[in-house]
Amino acid sequence: MLHRAPRTRRERADETAESDGVDVAATSLLCCQTCLETAEGARPPHRAPAQVGLVFAPRAVNLAAMARTDSRIVVETERGGDEAAIAALTAEAFRNHPYSHGQESAVIEALRSAGALSVSLVARRAGEIVGHVAASPVQVGAAAAGWYGLGPLSVLPARQRRGIGSLLMRAVLEELQRRGARGCVLVGPPEYYIRFGFRTDPSVTVAHVPPEYCLLLRLAPNSDTGEAVFHAAFSL
Repeated sequence: MLHRAPRTRRERADETAESDGVDVAATSLLCCQTCLETAEGARPPHRAPAQVGLVFAPRAVNLAAMARTDSRIVVETERGGDEAAIAALTAEAFRNHPYSHGQESAVIEALRSAGALSVSLVARRAGEIVGHVAASPVQVGAAAAGWYGLGPLSVLPARQRRGIGSLLMRAVLEELQRRGARGCVLVGPPEYYIRFGFRTDPSVTVAHVPPEYCLLLRLAPNSDTGEAVFHAAFSL
């Protein structure tokens, strides 16, 4: 169980942003080869500054402090039998998404069936799954294994803008770092993901995605470069 804790100035800023509707409701990577935005549907007007070599700071991972709106939220690895609830949640979160082709649930199932659903975390409230995030392997240039793509990320519409998306983001990054990951790539709006350390980086690209929406977070010092290639499940 997660408990409330004193908030830092950074966390209070995050809370303000999320209360204004910035919290991710549904974000996916390369679903149907399109660049998906947040559920708010606004195309970000600015490009985040490129920063090479930025490493995720463990101090940013404080799930207890992030659980500021509901101490009953628990983030944990999916259990056997959660598959149907995750699929339903994902479909509902993306139902009215302006850039969704409705394949997000199928992507998750395809990753799971292929043994490529490396991380699958759920947010539970009183036993109900109210959020989910996935991570799967990606190949970055000629780099060795250790890179991951983040997404889909979904929050039940009735529970959006309450910090659950941030809880899931911090939890998945903590888990990837615990596994010794080299880095993480996602496609999304920089003004949301910059708070988690993601930046644009011209040395890593994603095919068919504008560079300002290809975001990178190096979880360990490295100089890997090249095209980030996601699992075939994202071609559904």
